[in-house]
Amino acid sequence: NLYLGLLQEVDDGSSADLLQINGTFHLTTTITVEKVELFKIEQRLRRFTPKFIGTIGPTPIVSLTLPTGSYTLQLHVNSGSKGDALKNGESQRNDDARRVCYPFTINRDSPWNRTRPDQSCASPLEIPAHIPNDVSYIPAGWFVAGGDDNAANSIPKQRIWVDGFTMKKEMVTVSEYNLFVEEASPELTDSLGLKKIELQQKDLPVCKVSWDQAVAFAKWTSVQTNTEWTLPSELQWEKAARGVDGRSFPWGEFSDPTLHHTVDSKVQTSGPTAAGTFESDMSPYQIHGMGGSLRCWCADVYRSEGPSTHGQIATIQHCTPDLSGARRSIRGGAWNLPPAVARTASRAGASPSRELENVGIRLVTNFATYSLG
Repeated sequence: NLYLGLLQEVDDGSSADLLQINGTFHLTTTITVEKVELFKIEQRLRRFTPKFIGTIGPTPIVSLTLPTGSYTLQLHVNSGSKGDALKNGESQRNDDARRVCYPFTINRDSPWNRTRPDQSCASPLEIPAHIPNDVSYIPAGWFVAGGDDNAANSIPKQRIWVDGFTMKKEMVTVSEYNLFVEEASPELTDSLGLKKIELQQKDLPVCKVSWDQAVAFAKWTSVQTNTEWTLPSELQWEKAARGVDGRSFPWGEFSDPTLHHTVDSKVQTSGPTAAGTFESDMSPYQIHGMGGSLRCWCADVYRSEGPSTHGQIATIQHCTPDLSGARRSIRGGAWNLPPAVARTASRAGASPSRELENVGIRLVTNFATYSLG
């Protein structure tokens, strides 16, 4: 800018620290990754867009000097040719199964920090041997939580460490939920008031399910897949939605009726829309619809002061029924709510027995499930 230029002209060396606009990046991984692509995040047409900088692998990456800004790495495990990650169609989906997205930021004269707050040094980044096509891996690390005065019930801005986890790229659909209802025992059906959702489009995300029903679905899915699925914690959801740079929406800083499905969007029918209908509504980890269509239940008991943490570390939330009927947390945007609700720092809560027309189900699982293939 103008003032930086003037300072550079008259600097006698005493302002060297102020003029430093680069930072360093280091990354070690549990296995050697031969192909690592670097992208810088730039704003284009009101969206954050990755600009390809170059291939910088293999790992480890040591003392990479970069200008300040927001970046993402694509780490390819047993990947194919250069540029596969940017192709469309089947080749793109196959590449997704072995690609890890790793967002990071470079601050003025400050290296990217990967050290867990209860450890003295950074551990290598865990690289999954395999992740199914319908799942995204969110690596362990820091992210910027809260700090949005325009969001509903935002917590104060703070840096939080979230351990690695995986999240389904899309919300649970009507057909998936109805299969659970069909196979549920009579006792479970009676106790939870289970009923099939009657919608013609079976690929639509399911709604009008209570927190208790959502937890029961997660447990049923765990048995069916031999994988421990659960509802996301608030902080898991927020990191998956906004990445690490503190953005206001999954795609950037601006809301527009064409970017995500809110009450202002022009759609033909009332209600949620299928994943991918609003292509821009994609998180830095390639998760669909976190800024519109349907909100989702979270595992946490809702607390006005914010999600519980252990110091700066997000705590694991267990979906344990509360006999007191304490409100459960809800995150995300919705088809019948204003854009402010869709901001990544917005929070809400509701009784676990309520069946809301704008709340559905997302599933997460511990990273260890996929860590060794």
